[in-house]
Amino acid sequence: MSTPALKVLLNYWEELRNGRVAPLRSEIDPRAFESALQHTFVIERVERDNFRFRLAGMKLCDYMGMELRGMPATALIEHGDRSRFQALLEGFFTKPGIVQLELRVAHQSGNTIPARMLLLPMRGHDGKINRVLGGLTCDGPPTSTPTRFAITDLNVSRIVATKQRQQSVLQPGFAQDSAGFTHRATTVPKGGGDAARRPYLRLVASND
Repeated sequence: MSTPALKVLLNYWEELRNGRVAPLRSEIDPRAFESALQHTFVIERVERDNFRFRLAGMKLCDYMGMELRGMPATALIEHGDRSRFQALLEGFFTKPGIVQLELRVAHQSGNTIPARMLLLPMRGHDGKINRVLGGLTCDGPPTSTPTRFAITDLNVSRIVATKQRQQSVLQPGFAQDSAGFTHRATTVPKGGGDAARRPYLRLVASND
């Protein structure tokens, strides 16, 4: 991963899984990768062939021009590549791996610019892999919204597990349910300060 935000996300996930196939959802703490939050998303497998955004950072919502929560996971993908992406997600949950996607999108100049997506597996409290922790970065502003990304290449890396799965231990972050994930305006309030410029993340209610 050559993109700083995606490197932060991947390194955090690798450290957290600590030799397991995937970390538990309840172990994920957004504060640990705050610099990547605006590029981060979570996809949930609701049922077979039904994958939806559960969380989405501000950059992703900007690309769509709307809140992504509850929308299909294919919403950001060009129509011609959606069946490919859907099949990729099905395989991801059946045989999880570290997935890196090379993308492209139309630029304001009329050219295309590269983008990158990272997909990482997470387990639910029942031990099943049913969510994706992901990130998406783009090398420039897209032409218009909603933005659709085309897939140009992908790489799936096998996950090497050296430890058995552990039982869930509730911690802060994704462990507890809260109000919906909100896309806030990026305007800095009067007075400024570091807190005003931090990426914003709120968790979506969950019954699992």
